[in-house]
Amino acid sequence: KQWYQRRVAITAGTEKTESTVKTESEPTINTEAAKTETKVETTDKGTKLEAVSTEGVEVESHVAAKIVKQLEYYFGDRNLRQDRFLLREVTLDNGWISLDTMLNFKRLASICSDKAKIAKAIESSNTSLIVLNEEKNKIRRNPDRPLPKNSDEEKLASNLKTVYVKGLPLDLNIDKAEEFFAAHGKTCYIKLRKDGSSQFKGSVFIEFETQADADKIVLNKELKYTPESEPLIVMSRNDYFKSKSMNVKQEKNTKREEQMGGNAEVKLDVPETVEFKKEKSTDCDSALIPLL
Repeated sequence: KQWYQRRVAITAGTEKTESTVKTESEPTINTEAAKTETKVETTDKGTKLEAVSTEGVEVESHVAAKIVKQLEYYFGDRNLRQDRFLLREVTLDNGWISLDTMLNFKRLASICSDKAKIAKAIESSNTSLIVLNEEKNKIRRNPDRPLPKNSDEEKLASNLKTVYVKGLPLDLNIDKAEEFFAAHGKTCYIKLRKDGSSQFKGSVFIEFETQADADKIVLNKELKYTPESEPLIVMSRNDYFKSKSMNVKQEKNTKREEQMGGNAEVKLDVPETVEFKKEKSTDCDSALIPLL
């Protein structure tokens, strides 16, 4: 009887068989769409880039200058020595790096995210460091400029061209810093020093392209950010770290004195003079015994 009722239900279409349930629960796959998605993904990974056209493209002069300056910073000796990502990229594809990859750098993207404008800024500039390929979709460091070596000599030369400046306004940003120090020589690196909460501390490290410019600004004891402000504290990088080291030692000495009771002289219960006489010994060498 049960078999007969089940048979009638199947015939009437009111009950689904096990195989029917499984078939309807499986998602429907669009084979053509799946093939298309796979093809697009393969094309992206194949590094086949479309050429960039700069015909009719206009870039404001101040924006173009910022673009080129930022690219020169990325590919410059100062940054390239320590930028692991770029050092790896310049060893691939004969040194060429796509503009798509370069736009992953937030600073460059904040200046301009249009590849055509970036290409136009490069080809319109007189930069001797950045080279644009024929398709205008990749750039590289000029092959005539060998990659910098991360040697002790290079580090020493970099340190001698680096200056420490303190007393700058707390609302200073990198654009304002570049604009201010541009009047004192061409810079290749500016680091805004920040505290633990990422707030600007009012001091910077600047590396100039030449040591002569670095020495010149250090000697300028009347350097001011504005005519109304106080003179800035300016010193070479090496002098800064020497003074920093001396301050740390002084703080340690002060802390040690405080632990011993302040600046008061510590008197030890030791006689002012001690005389010694030799005692003969048969078992060992002669010993010095103090007479108090």
